[in-house]
Amino acid sequence: MVTFCLILGLARAGAIDWPDGYIVDEDSVSPDGQYGIAIPESDDVAKEQPNPKVEEYYALNYFADVKNHKILGKIQGSDYFQHQNHAGLTVQWSEDSKIAIVEYEARYGFDSIAVVELKGNNFIQTDIGKRIQTAIDEVIKKQSHGYEESGYTSPLFRFEPGPKIRVYATALTNPKHVEKGYFALFQGLYDLPAKKWIKSAARPLTGDENDLLERASENCRFERFRVAPKAFQGMDPDAEEPQYQNSGDDWAFRSEESEFKYLDNEMNDVYKAARLILSPTDFEKVKIAQREWLKKRDAAGSVAEKSKLTAKRIDELQDASW
Repeated sequence: MVTFCLILGLARAGAIDWPDGYIVDEDSVSPDGQYGIAIPESDDVAKEQPNPKVEEYYALNYFADVKNHKILGKIQGSDYFQHQNHAGLTVQWSEDSKIAIVEYEARYGFDSIAVVELKGNNFIQTDIGKRIQTAIDEVIKKQSHGYEESGYTSPLFRFEPGPKIRVYATALTNPKHVEKGYFALFQGLYDLPAKKWIKSAARPLTGDENDLLERASENCRFERFRVAPKAFQGMDPDAEEPQYQNSGDDWAFRSEESEFKYLDNEMNDVYKAARLILSPTDFEKVKIAQREWLKKRDAAGSVAEKSKLTAKRIDELQDASW
């Protein structure tokens, strides 16, 4: 189904003075250091801004020109201050610092997602979160026969030429796993110039499938893996691997063989996730490539080389699984 999105408007530069008590969220700054999100530095600052809809206060955020210390406009739907409990702000930028995906996180899942596009000294903000959540909720309601109304959704984004934004999101109804839950997967491709979804679909998942996708999407940080037998001294012989080393900030294995076994299991999970996510046609291409890659890996001269190749292959499979 192709759908259009809500465009929240064009903000004009220089219309708002820099508000007192506001700082730039350090993790929101663009790659070129030019732009970022200005947020209240405390709850007290946020309380100075009334919210007429609920007769309370809300922590309004702004899109800012960091280098020139200028406010370019309000982030519609924002409600976040520094170190706020059960909330978060994540900003993912395009490499050219022209587009930002601004995600406000709730205790579980997201609260809102907007795309901010720079247009000269102005910017356009478009809401894409509502479509993602609506599609997820439709699947959850159907799967649970109306017992559950909504799911807690965790999205991932990737910029593609066009420019376009590819979205991959999993959702669940019971994040604490204390009772039966329902799960769903959303996949979509959003066309920024056309302001519409080229692809947009959600479908149910089983609990096992959801667990698989969570494991397969994790960043393993293979550069921090080390073979360090001494790290296991004094531990139970069956202690789980890898073990975190506080002294070296690395993840330790007992041996090269145990590191390879771990990475091989990780790769198998990512491969299974690709089969779950991709269309049969796309997965067939991955399947053929995997067979050829296995021949290359099996011909490697050492266990350490096999581990190196496997770590690289995990990254490749994760990249293909969109």
